[in-house]
Amino acid sequence: MSNDEGRPPKRPPERPRGRRGRGGGAADRAEHAGEGEPGFGTAVRARELPAKAEVRRARRKPRAKRTVAELVGAVAGGEQAFKDQDLRRLRAGGWFDELHGLVKGGKEATVYLVTRGDTRLAAKVYADLEARSFRSDAPYWEGLEFEDERLARVLKRRSRAGKRAKVALWVMREYSNLWRLHRAGVRVPVPALPAEPSAWAAAGAVVLMEFVGVGDDPAPRLADLRLERAEAQAAFEQAAAAMVDLTRLGLVHGDLSTYNLLWHEGRVVIIDVPQLMDLRSGPFARELLERDLTTLAATFGALGADVDPADLRRRVEAALPVLP
Repeated sequence: MSNDEGRPPKRPPERPRGRRGRGGGAADRAEHAGEGEPGFGTAVRARELPAKAEVRRARRKPRAKRTVAELVGAVAGGEQAFKDQDLRRLRAGGWFDELHGLVKGGKEATVYLVTRGDTRLAAKVYADLEARSFRSDAPYWEGLEFEDERLARVLKRRSRAGKRAKVALWVMREYSNLWRLHRAGVRVPVPALPAEPSAWAAAGAVVLMEFVGVGDDPAPRLADLRLERAEAQAAFEQAAAAMVDLTRLGLVHGDLSTYNLLWHEGRVVIIDVPQLMDLRSGPFARELLERDLTTLAATFGALGADVDPADLRRRVEAALPVLP
């Protein structure tokens, strides 16, 4: 951190400056008027400052839940009291007993280590509705048909009800895809809830699944490792075979690279599967397949594997189902 112990730099009082970068300028200077920087508030319309500051604060994007303290309240009678209603419901249903700590944080979801008896599980908690835009998810909903016209209309809205419906369906898609791949023999974290849509719906915004790791230590992503060439080659061959299996099932991952592949005890494990698309759903799915071919080859090449992109393409295209 620049400036020891986080102290702000001293500035000459006669030449105050606003923050630079995005959000700078008059509106940004107005927000900080009168907050310890001399000279501010004299050349700006003072009556507008409170209103502008309040608007800016109201527009700040909420964060995803990241810390255990944001999920767990006081421990009463030896049991954790969860602030998150979905975790409360899952714990009350006996799906897990205790939350132990953070595994991985992210913009869309945060993964925690939980236990059920002696079994370690991963709880993937999606961000609050206000912290998710689903703006980048729009193409992944293409090709999906809903018998309930009311549900289809709600999903198209940017309202709170529309976002809530999308979160629920996104979570159900992840459970469904995990079960489908697991049953097909593709290595993914095994879902901890039964293959019943009613159970998935009751989970709210939480995906409960196998914890992939040793002890309390999660398995690393391949992108975070430096492997010997032979090990990198073995990992690539497994990943390529998994991509062929997905293609044979008529599916495309949509974000297949070493960043979404774990390396656990010499085996590749595919993660982050809610966005899987049916290759028959439309042209966007084929675009995703092309992207997966490119990124898988590039990221494994960076890992040190000997990758022949043309051979990978031939193997995948040979597994393609008959497309309309």
